[in-house]
Amino acid sequence: MIQIETLEGIKNLDAILTECGEYIDSVWLGSLDARISMGYSGLGGAEPEWLEALALFESTLAKHNQAYSGFSLGPPEAKAMLSKGKSFLMVAADFFSIVGSGCADLAEARKIYPAKNQNGVLKRIDV
Repeated sequence: MIQIETLEGIKNLDAILTECGEYIDSVWLGSLDARISMGYSGLGGAEPEWLEALALFESTLAKHNQAYSGFSLGPPEAKAMLSKGKSFLMVAADFFSIVGSGCADLAEARKIYPAKNQNGVLKRIDV
């Protein structure tokens, strides 16, 4: 599996797959990184330049009969958008799982263990 993370990478994908596609099982589009390299934020958007880049990426994969991989995270509508056309999906990631459950764990701990004055010292670090 290879990952494409920039507009330049998207534009060079045809040459990459022509040269060594037989050794590649799937192509992951790092959409957040690619969008940031283009001056945009977020995992997706409707900017004309982004939509053109995405269309080029998808048509290049189709030309080479190559599998498309990527994340499918977030609320149901985001998952539906992010999973479109992909044959390999990551539905969880360590960072998102740690932060997601970590924040819930922290909120629960704050209910169970309220800040207390121990020996005249009251210190609580909020994240």
